[in-house]
Amino acid sequence: MDNVPALFIKSVLCISSLPDAASFQKLSSPHWSHLAADQLARRKNWNLYIDNINNLGYLENQYEHPSLFTSFDDMPYSIIERNEEREKEIASKSTKITSKQDVESVKRRFFPRINYDHLADKNLRIKNLALPYLGPHSTAFLKQQVQKQVINSVCLLGDWPQKSTAPLVEALVPQRQLRMFWCSAKMPLSKSFFESLVANWRKDDSPEEKNVYFWNKETAQPVDSGVYKHPKSQWQLTVNVTSEFTQLSFKIKKSESSRTL
Repeated sequence: MDNVPALFIKSVLCISSLPDAASFQKLSSPHWSHLAADQLARRKNWNLYIDNINNLGYLENQYEHPSLFTSFDDMPYSIIERNEEREKEIASKSTKITSKQDVESVKRRFFPRINYDHLADKNLRIKNLALPYLGPHSTAFLKQQVQKQVINSVCLLGDWPQKSTAPLVEALVPQRQLRMFWCSAKMPLSKSFFESLVANWRKDDSPEEKNVYFWNKETAQPVDSGVYKHPKSQWQLTVNVTSEFTQLSFKIKKSESSRTL
């Protein structure tokens, strides 16, 4: 097994969806075990960012690593005196795209190399999602992300079907890890959903920050505008209802004008 080329081993590891290196360690091959551990470590510590906006598109792999800090007391005086602690520039490459031919060249040379089906097979744990409605597959994809309960931020764009989307929204918004929800589509959510959301927040001894936005005047909320205090802590719920949007903001903030729900 140790005579197998490293490139072949890495290829096998890349297409595998195993959560740990235990299966490869059973092979009793230090070569396989080492490469498997390295692959899993890199898979854990890298995030894939894909964005597409009006004037910019980017795909970025960003390595997650802990930041190291030091106090002035721990630094040699000579370093402070000579001001040797300087900001380090991040090396990066960019390419100007100024014509339609440039765009087609990028699309032809770059995008076919991204195996999106392969990424989907990896049980991606998406943290931030901006999702336009492009058909039933958009609803199916959103349902998958709601069921994983790991997403932190969701932005729903376009005209989402109310009947199939509303239950997903009602399942997503109360999730503890969610920090921001933004929706521009008409979403007739049930009164019981909002009552349950507020009731569970009041019972929570350690609530988390959350912001919920509905940017559609036809989405009526059964909660009046105002600032409401949490009965057991300094947290409060701020509700802002206008003719254009509704916002529910759960944050720590002291206010003399707050009232208890």
